Amino acid sequence: MAYNKKAVLAANAEAIRVVLRLEKEHRMATEAEKRILRGYQGFGGLKCVLNRTDTPADIRYWSKSEQELFAPTQQLKQMIYREAVDAHTAKRYWESIKASVLTSFYTDRRIVSAISDALATSGVTLKRCLDPSSGMGAFAETFAKQVGIVDALEKDLLTARISQALHPYGEGNIFVRNEPFEAIAPLEETEKYDLVTSNIPFGDFMVYDREYSRGNDLFKKESTRAIHNYFFVKGLDCTREGGLVAFITSQGVLDAALNEPIRRYLMQNSRLISAIRLPSGMFSEQAGTEVGSDLIVLQKQSGKEIGEELEKQFVQTVAVPKGDGFTMAFNHNSLFEGSWDDVAPRTIATSRELGRDPYGKPTWKYRFEGTMEELAESLRIQLTQDVTARFDRKLYETGIAMSEEERQNEAEKQLRKLGVTVRLPGVEPKVDEEQETDNAYDLMPDSIKSQLPKLYDTEKQLIGDRTAYVRYFFPLGAYTAYLLEYNPEERLGFGAVTMGYGWELGYISLDEMREVKIHGLGIERDLHFSPTALHEIAELEELVQGRYSKEVVVEAPTVIVNEVIQTDPPAEEVVEEPFLEGTPINPIEKNELVEPTWQEQVSSMLEPAPEGVPALTLQHQYEADIRTDLEAPREMGGQMVYFDDDHHPVMDTTDVGLEQAGYLFAPEEYELWTQEVARVNREIKEVNKQQTASKPKQSSVKRPRARRSTKLSSIEQPSLFDFAEEEREVQPVTEVKKSFDASPRPFLSLPDSHLRDGSIVLQNGQVGYLSNLKRQPTFHPMDLPYERLTKLKAYIEIRESYHRLYDYEANNRCEDSEERIKLNRLYDDFVSRWGYLNQKSNTDLIKMDATGVEILFLERSDKGEYIKADIFDHPTAFATTEVTVAADPTEALVSSLNKYGSVELDYMSSLLPEMEESDIISALEGRIYYNPEVDGYEVADKFISGNVIEKSEQIESWLLEHPDHEEAQQSLAALRAATPTPIPFAELDFNLGERWIPAKVYSAFASEFFETEITVTYQSTMDEYVLQCDRRNGNIWHKYAVQGEFRRYDGLNLLKHALHNTIPDINKNKEVRDLETGETKTIKVRDGHAIQMANAKIEEIRQGFVDWLGRTPESFKQQLSDRYNKLFNCFVRPNFDGAHQSFPDLNLKGLGISDLYKSQKDAVWMLKTNGGGICDHEVGAGKTLIMCTAAYEMKRLGLANKPMIIGLKANVFDIADTFRKAYPNARVLYPGKNDFNKQNRQRIFNDIKNNDWDCIILTHEQFGMIPQALEIQEAILQKEKDSIEENLEVLRQQGADISRAMLKGLEKRKQTLEAKLQGIQDSIAERKDDAVDFKMMGIDHLFVDESHQFKNLMFNTRHDRVSGLGNPEGSQRALNMLFAIRTIQERSGKDLGATFLSGTTISNSLTELYLLFKYLRPQALEKQGINSFDAWAAVFAKKSTDYEFSITNDIIQKERFRTFIKVPELAAFYAEICDYRTAKDIGIDRPEKNEILHNIPPTPEQEEFIGKLMEFAKTGDATLLGREELSEKEEKAKMLIATDYARKMSLDMRMIDLEKYSDHIDNKASHCAKLLNNYYQKYNEQKGTQFVFSDLGTYKPGEWNVYSEIKRKLVEEYHIPSHEIRFIQECKNERAKKAMVEAMNRGDIRIIFGSTSMLGTGVNAQQRAVAIHHLDTPWRPSDLEQRNGRAIRKGNLVAKEFADNKVDVIIYAVERSLDSYKFNLLHNKQLFINQLKSNQLGMRTIDEGSMDEDSGMNFSEYVAVLSGNTDLLEKAKLDKKITALESERKNFLRERNGAIGKLAEIDHSLSYHTGKIQEAKKDLACFEQRVERDAEGNPVNRLSIKGVEDCSDIKVIAHRLQEIEEKARTNGEYNKIGELYGFSVMVKTESSSQNLFDLSVNRFFVKGEGSIYYTYNNGKLANDPKLACLNFFNALERIPKVIESHEKEIAKVSANKEVYTAIANSSWKKEEDLRSLKAQAAELDRKIALTLSPPEEEKEEIDKMKQGEDLSDNNHSAGVKDESHPAQDKEEDYRSQNFRPKWRH
Repeated sequence: MAYNKKAVLAANAEAIRVVLRLEKEHRMATEAEKRILRGYQGFGGLKCVLNRTDTPADIRYWSKSEQELFAPTQQLKQMIYREAVDAHTAKRYWESIKASVLTSFYTDRRIVSAISDALATSGVTLKRCLDPSSGMGAFAETFAKQVGIVDALEKDLLTARISQALHPYGEGNIFVRNEPFEAIAPLEETEKYDLVTSNIPFGDFMVYDREYSRGNDLFKKESTRAIHNYFFVKGLDCTREGGLVAFITSQGVLDAALNEPIRRYLMQNSRLISAIRLPSGMFSEQAGTEVGSDLIVLQKQSGKEIGEELEKQFVQTVAVPKGDGFTMAFNHNSLFEGSWDDVAPRTIATSRELGRDPYGKPTWKYRFEGTMEELAESLRIQLTQDVTARFDRKLYETGIAMSEEERQNEAEKQLRKLGVTVRLPGVEPKVDEEQETDNAYDLMPDSIKSQLPKLYDTEKQLIGDRTAYVRYFFPLGAYTAYLLEYNPEERLGFGAVTMGYGWELGYISLDEMREVKIHGLGIERDLHFSPTALHEIAELEELVQGRYSKEVVVEAPTVIVNEVIQTDPPAEEVVEEPFLEGTPINPIEKNELVEPTWQEQVSSMLEPAPEGVPALTLQHQYEADIRTDLEAPREMGGQMVYFDDDHHPVMDTTDVGLEQAGYLFAPEEYELWTQEVARVNREIKEVNKQQTASKPKQSSVKRPRARRSTKLSSIEQPSLFDFAEEEREVQPVTEVKKSFDASPRPFLSLPDSHLRDGSIVLQNGQVGYLSNLKRQPTFHPMDLPYERLTKLKAYIEIRESYHRLYDYEANNRCEDSEERIKLNRLYDDFVSRWGYLNQKSNTDLIKMDATGVEILFLERSDKGEYIKADIFDHPTAFATTEVTVAADPTEALVSSLNKYGSVELDYMSSLLPEMEESDIISALEGRIYYNPEVDGYEVADKFISGNVIEKSEQIESWLLEHPDHEEAQQSLAALRAATPTPIPFAELDFNLGERWIPAKVYSAFASEFFETEITVTYQSTMDEYVLQCDRRNGNIWHKYAVQGEFRRYDGLNLLKHALHNTIPDINKNKEVRDLETGETKTIKVRDGHAIQMANAKIEEIRQGFVDWLGRTPESFKQQLSDRYNKLFNCFVRPNFDGAHQSFPDLNLKGLGISDLYKSQKDAVWMLKTNGGGICDHEVGAGKTLIMCTAAYEMKRLGLANKPMIIGLKANVFDIADTFRKAYPNARVLYPGKNDFNKQNRQRIFNDIKNNDWDCIILTHEQFGMIPQALEIQEAILQKEKDSIEENLEVLRQQGADISRAMLKGLEKRKQTLEAKLQGIQDSIAERKDDAVDFKMMGIDHLFVDESHQFKNLMFNTRHDRVSGLGNPEGSQRALNMLFAIRTIQERSGKDLGATFLSGTTISNSLTELYLLFKYLRPQALEKQGINSFDAWAAVFAKKSTDYEFSITNDIIQKERFRTFIKVPELAAFYAEICDYRTAKDIGIDRPEKNEILHNIPPTPEQEEFIGKLMEFAKTGDATLLGREELSEKEEKAKMLIATDYARKMSLDMRMIDLEKYSDHIDNKASHCAKLLNNYYQKYNEQKGTQFVFSDLGTYKPGEWNVYSEIKRKLVEEYHIPSHEIRFIQECKNERAKKAMVEAMNRGDIRIIFGSTSMLGTGVNAQQRAVAIHHLDTPWRPSDLEQRNGRAIRKGNLVAKEFADNKVDVIIYAVERSLDSYKFNLLHNKQLFINQLKSNQLGMRTIDEGSMDEDSGMNFSEYVAVLSGNTDLLEKAKLDKKITALESERKNFLRERNGAIGKLAEIDHSLSYHTGKIQEAKKDLACFEQRVERDAEGNPVNRLSIKGVEDCSDIKVIAHRLQEIEEKARTNGEYNKIGELYGFSVMVKTESSSQNLFDLSVNRFFVKGEGSIYYTYNNGKLANDPKLACLNFFNALERIPKVIESHEKEIAKVSANKEVYTAIANSSWKKEEDLRSLKAQAAELDRKIALTLSPPEEEKEEIDKMKQGEDLSDNNHSAGVKDESHPAQDKEEDYRSQNFRPKWRH
């Protein structure tokens, strides 16, 4: 039956309708509804659900073949959204449907039945089965018939809901869960499955399984890369040893060569039972697809060797070569290699043929001719044979594999079962006895029955000597029994039994055992148990208790027990009969053999009980010691009673007899009970007397169990668990305990949000725990003692009250006093009855609850006592501080802002009852302004800030309707006065692609630039420009296009790159030689020339946009500048003046200061007003006190409820100490070192959540341990998913059909993204406990000290080849911070929410500003249309692209954001939220910086090496440097290597080669040592100290390094004591570092060496510092500032008193090295950064420079700097520009020549077509003149053919034509065969080859008067004679169409002629620029020559230079050089570099 999409869609829709109805009505499905549900077939073949169906117009996006499905698909979507419970559920269902399109292929149930039947032939019992991808449950339902329990997992939401409706929880043995396979945690061996089977998902999607993805097992980690591999590896993990895995899977598992390691892993851990290839069309009926699949069955056997040949073939793949008929080779598994006769037995197919898979790749297509029933039967037979031959029964049952002999025997046995007896020895026509005994559910087979003794036959034996003949067990419980005796008539036995609480002897009824069935499983017989003595069974040791014969077996002594039963205290006599004479027995052995008396047995096993109570009814169920720590003992009935863990009473009977036994009941109940027991016992005594009289010769041992002499009636049959010990007709009255029903049941209430799986709850008065909360909440009753149940009920009330209270107050931000009173009452009651929650007697019970740990934190320990948490007293989820009286209007204003966030005059008047409202407004004039938008007043700092232009426009509009409102006019005047001066159009810098410019502007520019209509649109969600052009011309195809080796990049492509400011990555083939093999291979490399050409055209387009803007009308320019000013030049930073603040509670005396700095007050006021920001103060400016004061003030004023400060580990103690001194009464949480250990974190987290702290202080590392809110992380994940779906939507809108391959790619990307982001979440949560997260803690403001530690934040960019951007992937630390800040921002709905404090917020580049804004100002960026880094860079940055020639003459491209534009607006945006202060601004008393650049001449060795470095930079010859040749990878980083060598050379030549180079008096070490000694001696009396910094050559013990070398010189040459010179690297911990700092401040250490990272931060050793020495210059300006800050800071006493308050900063620079250049670069960069921070830039553009840590310097500047001549540096820059322009001119000339050639082609084409038109018109005139017509006007056919010239019979002529067609051979020439109206009729033979055969075809023509040959029907004759003869006449009638076709070609060719003419006639626009640059270069050449040449050689050099100029000018003006001489090009390109000046020595 063919796959009918419409019918399947209808059936699916009905099933979904039923599911939605069931969910809405909360009920089970009826049988009729279940039939509808079973009709659901999934959406695997219904790609239509991915298309748009929102409006009827969306049908235009659908392919015609699927448009009939549009209406039902639209109805399905509408039905889901209409009938779902809510919109969120509807969306989840629809997304589930779309996501299942690739994976939802369901297996025909007939196929599954065949697999089930075949596996059943193994004859083993399958107890537990797992279907990990159940779909609609075909596997689960089929195997449920033969398996005890089936667990079914289904990831797809909709399919799982349908399966759950078909198999409701608790009905049947199928349990469906809506979870993926990866949700299963590692299983214990006892939890694993007997069978794991499914049709697993197809595809190579990535899977995230935490245990696999993050584990150490490489195979498991690798398996997660493809979902089918993962299912096999995980399936084996979930299977017990010997269990089976049977999967239907895609052919990729077996055929993919990449999967060989996985297949090898499978064969090393399992036996291959079967691998069968299934036919390609097996899923066609179910899902309409012909995907290839295999059935693979494995039996788990861990750690095995790869066995037989079949398993080796399973591992290997082989290639199907091209010779088999394919155009390309492909792989398949070696199992299917060979002829069809060899392969057929391993397939279920009747044939195979060549074909292609659904993705177009070549493959074998396996076909099966027959019905599905026949296919299933073939599979059943084949799999049965495989199972019979290869299944290891012993391995399944014991976990131990069979030997070869055992396997052979087993195979014979299985064949007998199947009725195959050929060649089998000893075949008997009877049932195999072994087969009978192999049934575990046959509890008593005949073979065992015959061995068992009758009842009572073995009672004389010692208990340990008795034999257990059979063992029974229950798989789902602890029940175990050993059978000792058996009565076959009653099917009643006697033996040892346990229910898990100890062993007892009793009767065992096999009939009752057989009736036990739970979840399809019953009690089983242990097939591997053989008769064994009880003392040899380890688990019966407590029952045997040593009572068995040892070594010598003798007859046991006769023991008579006389039992006297009376109501008085019982007295028992034990009479031991002497041993018989002659019995040799050792006294020791005798003692061993004496069986303990009955009294001893009972006393050892039973508790004392009142008389008459059957002893075994009080049997111990728990082995427990008396523990007074759990519950205090108390007196009951006059006796002390203790309690065990579970509140079971433990009686103390050591000193009391039975007559003093304590009463467990009330006295009245006890008396009645004992009377009844006495009556019953008297009856028993009389019965016993009668039996004794009738049976005088009873056994000498009285067994403590009853005998049955008569057959019991059915009513009297003993229970399975009946252990009565006495035989009696009248049963004694015993306590009957009602059985407890612990079966699971649905949870009837809606679970609260705080409940988890495992939470303890109440339902209908019962206590139990919850499970399956996500799917089907289930309640499990708990059978506990009454005391524990009572305590748990009280606990549950406390927990529920606490959560109600906290949730209400957190959500409504108002107090719930009634619930708080109730919580206190419940808590007090609990404590008064059972003690504190955290007492040992309560914690164990509370921890039984899944969230119980959280409730334990309602108490906290204070001085050894438990006290209530703050939540018992007042709300902790929001602030409750309230101000009632204000001292003045300013304080009233602050209070109003604190309480309401706005100016509330009514409230302010209530705080100032003696002032009128008008007086308050007057007093606050200039502080508050009226804002009509809010109809109220706003504070000036808020009103006159932000986008003042937008505010002005709003008020102007309002004043039009209210012209007389004075307050509004005053507000408008204030805004206008504060508005920044508008920037005119002429001063603006524009980039093509700035997102704020409307896309229509770009459309207008592009249309004019390319001279055709182009539409540009912008997709903001993807930050993508989309271009559309219907009519492309030569400008697009040629002028602005670049031809790569593999594709052409046309003008539209380059325009898109120009808009995105990117460059295409163009590749070419390159042949390289393999150094190992010597073979030549072709690889793809970047095409530098093509990339440079593309960049030149992109720059021309970008410059064209700027030029076009200049030509636009003035009105447009004004509109554009106005728009810019409104968006960017509109921000005002208020002048925050915090002088009015009084800071209540601040303890200035404790801090030891008189007042705060004004800068500190202003910063605190800014933070209070803005709600956060950036505090950018220099080192030593008091940022710590700003944090502490601002945090406390925010808390006091209600601006923040729980502020948190986080800082560096080295600084956090100082922060906490400062806070304590500033606010001694504040409640501050400052956890200790061990408080964040894993076991202590939960208490800290809950302390934060449940208590009202003034501030919480943590280290950066501790903050990172706090789990972040999953909602924030899930939002990011959803945003990325939405982006993928939007990409799909854009494709649909463009009319693109979504192919299956494209869909698979997007789905794979989506799956990979899920796995990647899941991995991010897991790495955060991996080291944290997740009970309380950041959001639940209520933190609402973060103070981040040293915030630059978090600058490495992730961001997305297209600029992946641009250096200096950092790592776009970011760090986990920064991502964690982003999550936290977004949580706070979501709560407040505003930007900020955090305060960043650092002296180096911008450490290296202005690009770091974007990351600051991403953290703190996401909403402000969004208003500017900036939602990504690329959008930000398009507005504020320009990318520089440099091109250099490599050593192989390839062009190397370097990109960097080094130029920033619109910098004042960028600075204003930063300054609005930033308080920037330098030490000078603050007036800090600290030393000044005295910078000294100490120049050092190069040593002779350095001189020589500088020359080598220059040569290396030119040639790339690494051997010059004494190292091996550069590798291919190193060649790309040549300049970075050169820069690194130059740095080492400058520091010390021994850094390069210790053996080759030696010390020198003029190296840096010598100069530094000398200066160090000078300062040492100068400040010797004051013990002045010095810092020496170097990031190269740091100290390493036992190795030569610069640190040690300088120290050696100081000690040996200058005699400075060694102990006064130390290295910071010697400190191994913070304590040692602190001690070294203290020694520096004391002057004990005078000189300290260190690197930037170790010595540059956290070292406050400034008290005696007089000098800082920089041996090298760091890469970042911030590093230089950090270094200098070690000495230039407050507290430097020696510098202040003895060094004119200055610290010398010495920068050591070797001449002609990079030192000076690098220092100047950093100095300028720091200057730019400081000017930007202070918003005092005098320029609109900044150039940061071209040197960075990632790529080093560019070549030309590097060589120039090393030369030591500044003119050379300038010339290098000029040469670089000249080289780039010459390359660009070369490309231009090449294009112009191409255009000239194209023009020639056009002219030739026009001439050709014009000539043809003229010929055709002449032929047409002749034909019309000659043609004859009949009377009716129809033309007459005057055809004349050679051979039948005179004949007019059409048939004869046609016959002749056919003869010519068959036989003529003209060898490709035109042969005349006749005439028609004077035109020659011609025939031509055309030959071709096909399939190695030559074919000849004759075609017929009519030749015109000229050279045109006319034809009809492509020259082929019709079979009809008349039509054949008309062929030539019809050819002549087509002359007008021939003319028309040539005219169309002329129009087409001439359309682009003007474009090519313009290109051919154009001239290069930059010719003058090039000439000017060459003139400047020539002038510099003369200057350099004069400077460098000796006087006597001056004239000669000048003459040479002139000659060189003449030559160079000729070269430069010659136009295009000969392309056949690349060496000439290379020589010219390196003209400047090859100039070698002579140096003076």
